Amino acid sequence: MINRGLIVLLAFNSCFIHATVFAQDNVLYGERSFEMNVDAVFLDQDGSIYPDYFIPNESLIQSKARLHVWYKEHSSVFLAITKKHNCPVDTADDRSIQQLEDTLLAQTIRKIESLKTASNTLNVLVHGYRKPFFANENDVTSIDAFANLEDKLNSGLGVVHPTLKIYWDASYNCCYSMDGEKNREMFEGFERAYHRADTIGESLKRLLNTVTYAQINFVGHSLAAKVLQSCLYDLKGNGIPCLSQGRVNVCLIAPATTGIESWVNFQRRNYSIQAQDNVRIWLLYNEKDFALKKKDNHFELFGPGAAAYGATTLGCNHKHTLDKFEKYTKEHFVGSTFIFVDGTSLGKIHSQFIYLESPFFEGMIDFLR
Repeated sequence: MINRGLIVLLAFNSCFIHATVFAQDNVLYGERSFEMNVDAVFLDQDGSIYPDYFIPNESLIQSKARLHVWYKEHSSVFLAITKKHNCPVDTADDRSIQQLEDTLLAQTIRKIESLKTASNTLNVLVHGYRKPFFANENDVTSIDAFANLEDKLNSGLGVVHPTLKIYWDASYNCCYSMDGEKNREMFEGFERAYHRADTIGESLKRLLNTVTYAQINFVGHSLAAKVLQSCLYDLKGNGIPCLSQGRVNVCLIAPATTGIESWVNFQRRNYSIQAQDNVRIWLLYNEKDFALKKKDNHFELFGPGAAAYGATTLGCNHKHTLDKFEKYTKEHFVGSTFIFVDGTSLGKIHSQFIYLESPFFEGMIDFLR
């Protein structure tokens, strides 16, 4: 006999939610409306910038959702894209594709600079895992999540800073069910996105390390924390120049990442850090966040746990990960600002919308001012 409690717990919501539909893994941006390009950047799973060109998503799926593969398989269209972006080349080989990549990077940096206002401050929003681009019945889209976050920031700060939205292929898979194989595939999808986030962070670093804003405000939810770690410091030792703007505020809401082991290189930045660090971290954690715990949101008995399929131990303080990290920051990052906010009172949630409606949002606004 099936346990009735087991049936109830399958009403997972937010990160692992509502139905038994199983979707393809990648989130594709080939068919987006081009007016969205004004204040957004779209990245594939390799961190490649999508060109300003309509690319059928079906053909992207056939190319394994990788722009580099798609370019080689559609050479004539690739040449049309390079012409549109004033990057004339003759073939769709690796060198030509890299030329287009470099051109798109330079053009995007100019676009970011063109958004600048008298405030000389840029808000950068990064979404997490399982954010579909097009509307469906199961999940809030990345578009809606960004729109809500932007409105909340503008209202809370009382000033409208230019906002840059970072859309990335964080993968998509739906939904938690009684089918153990599908659940395993979903968690494996998260793990792929988890490792992909580091590559996305490197691309974001290249986009922002030369912009001339005096201040950058990052706000990221869930797996965005992994993206921002790779963006802020030299996580992999690849030497890409880090962000040296006068002030870099980073707000991590329910961060899906680890503690000391992934932050130990926080001060490796390719420049001399002043006595008062330019990078400041505000972190809202929740020991009951069921998605970070990777447990059911009723009995907390079922699921692989926070340490499996890409560790998410920091945001839920699994085995005192956050407590240990807070102590570590006080001992090793003396000149840096780390603010830890305990949101456990919010209960078993993971929804960005609920976190932003919480009493802790005003603290985040004060941090950004």
